Amino acid sequence: MVNMTTKQWLNRGKRLDNEINTLLNVKRSLSDHLTSITQNYNSDGAQSTKDPHKFDQLVIIDNDIDQRIDELANIRREIFNAINQVDDPRYRQILIGRYISSWTWEQIAVSIGYSFMQTTRLHGYALKAIEPIIKQKM
Repeated sequence: MVNMTTKQWLNRGKRLDNEINTLLNVKRSLSDHLTSITQNYNSDGAQSTKDPHKFDQLVIIDNDIDQRIDELANIRREIFNAINQVDDPRYRQILIGRYISSWTWEQIAVSIGYSFMQTTRLHGYALKAIEPIIKQKM
C-alpha cells in the first residue's frame, strides 16, 4: 500500500467489487452447466452422468466470494472512515458518491447541485483534502 496514490487507495473497493461480480458470473455459469441434465445412451438404456462431487467447485467459489465480500466490507468501512474525517460536506458527498456508491460524475453532480465541470473540479480539491488522512493510514 505504500506506493499507492490517493485515487488508487480509494478505488480499492471498486476493483474488488468488480472482481466479486466476475466471480458471481463464473459461479452462475458453472452452476448452469452443472445443473443441466445430460444422459448417456448405450445398449443398456439411459444412464445418468451425475457426479456427487461435481458441485464441490461451487462450494470453493462460494467460499472465495464470501471471503472477498468480507474484505470488501472492511475496505469500504476503512474508506468511509477516512472520508468522514474530511471537513467539507461537499467533498465528503463527492467522495462517498464516487468511491463508496460508484456513482457516475453526472449522478454526483445532480446530487450536489453543481455542474459536471464544477463537480470534477471539486473532486480534485476533495482528493487534496483527503490525501493527508490517507497517508496516515498507509
